[in-house]
Amino acid sequence: MTANRIERWVGKMLVFLAVSSFILSFAGMYAVAVDSGYGWLAWLWPLVTESAVVIFSLVLLAAKLEGYKNLALQPMIVTCTALSVGFNVLHAPEDKWLARAVVAFPPIFLYAAFKTWIWKVEQDTRRAGLAKTIADLTSEIDNVNDELQNRVQELDKLNGQIEQQQDKLNAINQDKSRTDRGNVQELNDARQTKIDERRADVLSLLRDGHSESDIATKLDVSVRTVRRDIKALNGQVPK
Repeated sequence: MTANRIERWVGKMLVFLAVSSFILSFAGMYAVAVDSGYGWLAWLWPLVTESAVVIFSLVLLAAKLEGYKNLALQPMIVTCTALSVGFNVLHAPEDKWLARAVVAFPPIFLYAAFKTWIWKVEQDTRRAGLAKTIADLTSEIDNVNDELQNRVQELDKLNGQIEQQQDKLNAINQDKSRTDRGNVQELNDARQTKIDERRADVLSLLRDGHSESDIATKLDVSVRTVRRDIKALNGQVPK
């Protein structure tokens, strides 16, 4: 037998216990009302007293399900049950304790049935709320996972774009490096050509008999530069 099946049977037996206790307690209180002289209105007396237990119990359950606390309802339910028990016991013959016990139990069973039913509804509600909470959490986890996957895909796409830009930057740097090396070589070649032309001038002026200072003045360089050129022209300078 499964737990759900057990719960269904328990629910049916609780209904049977509550209805039977209500009927028996109603009958006892009706007899009290008849003997008290209520006449045709005697049926109202048990209806008021027994219905109070049912109504207060339902209000208490509604308050608990809504999260409210009412400290007066439980004492009122107990008081109504105690009054019903008391009236039934007092109405029974004084010398018959068994009869008094018989009429005392239905109101107690009615109270116990509703008390158990309220507890069961609370547990079912909490369990349903917990199941809903778990379902909500599972749904949120799935949503977070989906969002994470989307972010991972976007990150992969960005990484690919970064790699492409990095490759372009490397290519640009390589081109720039080659260009810079070419420019340096051109500058060195131009400088060397200028030096060779100056040394040729120095050699020509030396052959014409000019002094180092005259040559420096004519070429607009220092005497020291002229001497370096003469040293570089070793073997070509006339004696």
